Amino acid sequence: MLIIDPKTLKLQIDNYFDQVEEKGCFYIGEVRYAQKEPAITGLALFLGFSGKGHFRTYAENPEYESVMNYALLRLENFYEQLNIKGIANAKVGLKFFKGWEDMPQTNNNFTLAQFMKDEYENEEMESERRMAD
Repeated sequence: MLIIDPKTLKLQIDNYFDQVEEKGCFYIGEVRYAQKEPAITGLALFLGFSGKGHFRTYAENPEYESVMNYALLRLENFYEQLNIKGIANAKVGLKFFKGWEDMPQTNNNFTLAQFMKDEYENEEMESERRMAD
């Protein structure tokens, strides 16, 4: 996992979104990754993380918390704009964010760390379910 200062991290996050939104892809060195929509996994790859859990690691660090919440907000905004345009799959993306349709709201102070924790727990439950089948 790369360790960079929060200002550089924010610039990298913005660079990822710019590339995906303008070109429909992003680059890591010379390697091109086709991606029409921003996603946590794409952003993780772009930032050099070896897993989505690194989002949680950064988000739980007070020095990086606001930058990582900014990244989550950019993702949510992207899906919100798709939803406004009537794109069918946008609601699926928005359901990952607390406060949207079909999502239980436990409090109004949702953070990226909680989002990643919830996603990790959902992945574990899905994995256990598949093993039981």
